[in-house]
Amino acid sequence: MTVPTPRLPRLLIAAECFSDAQSAFRLVRPLQELFSAQLSGLLSSHEFAEYAVTAGQQIVSATGSFVDIPSPRHAHGIAAGEARAFRRALAEVADKDTRDWTFRSLSGELISEVCGLAAPEDVVLLGRRPICRSEGRVLLIGSDTSRRQSARALAERMALALMTAVREIEVRRGGNDVLRTVDRSHAALVVADFREGPLKKESELRALFEAARCPVVILGASEIRSSNDPGAAAEQGKE
Repeated sequence: MTVPTPRLPRLLIAAECFSDAQSAFRLVRPLQELFSAQLSGLLSSHEFAEYAVTAGQQIVSATGSFVDIPSPRHAHGIAAGEARAFRRALAEVADKDTRDWTFRSLSGELISEVCGLAAPEDVVLLGRRPICRSEGRVLLIGSDTSRRQSARALAERMALALMTAVREIEVRRGGNDVLRTVDRSHAALVVADFREGPLKKESELRALFEAARCPVVILGASEIRSSNDPGAAAEQGKE
């Protein structure tokens, strides 16, 4: 009888654009030193799809000047170029350790796609280009359960790689207070445990990603409830 090969957990690297993904690729090696995983890349082209809908209007560029929003054809070309760059960088990272890898480019919103794709054993790395040039600390949003040690070990290893320290956020204050603390902090990386921590909903992950302004490592992404989940809605009504 053939014994099935155990499935390796995935390290799912997800971003909205290649420049955001680059901030995540430099964190892959220290994560791989903690656990053996298959690399998987996800590029959400939702932003480029929105460009196509609003073609003919103008937006403010990174330099502060007004530029035309790309036409549907141009937006498609931008998205294709971003995907090629992401695939190339992912292949280079995987090749250093001769690991298998997969990649997909989807048109949905990033957080929704991640929550839909993540398996229970997967670790998610959300890429976000840091706004500040100086490095901050690694923020840890753990739990008060026996599972807290795995999140703590991950945060400490990443802090060592980034040559900084870990700051653990008090989780007993509840999700809203945790999000406010992250928003007021300057972090190099946020490590969040959604398995039994204070944050549980898809909307809270979306808010955390916006507040962090840096890459975010997620444990337990498959357990995050959608905002459309009746259980999540009931909990939100109690807050």
